[in-house]
Amino acid sequence: DVGCGIAEMGIEIDRRNIGCQYVGVEINPLLQKINRLNLPNFKFYIYNLLSQKENHFLDGKYNIVMLMGAESDHHMFCEIINNKINPEYVICETHINRSHDLENIIKKLKKYTVSYKHRYTFTNNVNRFNYEPAYNRIMYILKTQ
Repeated sequence: DVGCGIAEMGIEIDRRNIGCQYVGVEINPLLQKINRLNLPNFKFYIYNLLSQKENHFLDGKYNIVMLMGAESDHHMFCEIINNKINPEYVICETHINRSHDLENIIKKLKKYTVSYKHRYTFTNNVNRFNYEPAYNRIMYILKTQ
């Protein structure tokens, strides 16, 4: 989960007891500490997308890479996805107003094709008058060619 933030996906995986390994990647060391406290069975790493520094966690085998809330800086991770990690699936998601960033990311994932596209509204306790642009979402699931 690249740019995992407060690890919402990890929390949901843990809550549902899915039984998979979750790895969160975050630039903020404080969020990493919080996530490790809240989800001790999962792994969290610090990674700056703007850095060219190699990290050992990138050597692992991952079936799915998630770019949730994908923003313009996520495109820097595309080369790593294409040339090092090679997951079977990449899930990209953001709010509608940032869909151009998402489309640029998808273009850089040259080994993948769109297998699913979905537009939806996230309505979990949202005050629609204050946060509506952030909660009209778009998601792509990409699969290796």
